Amino acid sequence: MPPSLRKACQACTKSKRRCVPQLPACERCAKKHVPCIYDLEPVAQNRPSLHDQGNDQENGSTPLTTGGGQLNIVYSDVETAREASIAALANGEGIGSAAARPMIMTDGDSAHWLIAFFSQVARDGLEGKPSPFIHACTFQKRLQATNFREGLTSTDETKKERWHLQRRLEEVHNLIVQVCNRLLLEKPSNNKDLEVERLVVQMFSATHSLWTSAPKQLDDKFGPWEAWTVAESIRRSMFAGILIRGIWHVAAYGHVYYEPFYESLPFDPRADLWEASSAGEWEEAIKKLGGQHTQLKSYHEFITTAGTKLNPEEDGAFQRMLFVCYHGSTGIRTIQELDERVNR
Repeated sequence: MPPSLRKACQACTKSKRRCVPQLPACERCAKKHVPCIYDLEPVAQNRPSLHDQGNDQENGSTPLTTGGGQLNIVYSDVETAREASIAALANGEGIGSAAARPMIMTDGDSAHWLIAFFSQVARDGLEGKPSPFIHACTFQKRLQATNFREGLTSTDETKKERWHLQRRLEEVHNLIVQVCNRLLLEKPSNNKDLEVERLVVQMFSATHSLWTSAPKQLDDKFGPWEAWTVAESIRRSMFAGILIRGIWHVAAYGHVYYEPFYESLPFDPRADLWEASSAGEWEEAIKKLGGQHTQLKSYHEFITTAGTKLNPEEDGAFQRMLFVCYHGSTGIRTIQELDERVNR
């Protein structure tokens, strides 16, 4: 029998505070904007490193010995973990139970692909370039409120709102780059693990703050392209916070947990809209794709409508990353076949 989920999250346990377990975060962690992680018993000694993750593992499942000497099933991709989670919920397991949140230990090909992807995010960020999570428009559209005091004291509420959103998006972008750089590019050091953990907490806190403070509807004074890029960047920051925290968890503990709520996160998958570099290009892309300014899909809808093949209209860097996260090595082969057809 797999070990049961602990009754308190890591943060509450460390602080010796009462925890009321719930997803995606307990009440105390949500208020404090800190990562809320529920662990099973720790993985046995000699866990694999991030770069060596699952080199001998095929897509499917593998038994893993936990610290208590018991066996737990570990899955190599989100797809198989999701099926196990659904089966557990159908059998009456609670959403916070260990069975409903199975462990994932990424197969070797997927691990290397994702390491390369997020390493490139770090390199681009260090060179001052945007990421697949925060749109270039938020860097190019410098607002009139260029300094801290002017932004805070502006009597134009729209200008102030735009300034605060831009500041928060840039903060999230910088923390994404810092975490990826420290975790994946920099050489090991005595304090590296503690420094990375501190940055992960800061990044997750910043993304959580961005999600909770962003307005439900942007002011009409925002241009359509600017409004779309800001809103889409906020949506994608949700994925960034969860995915990068997951990569850190794999590096620290050798595995990550499947989170059922993750598949409900929405985004606009139309690649040409994200890749547009001006309002004119964005408007042209809108016309070609049916005229709708916003066309959201949940992660689950994106995966189920795509199946094992990517829709050409939804083939972007961010979408490919989600595709590999879900399908593992199968997703990588699909992307390679797409690229081969394009290069013929």
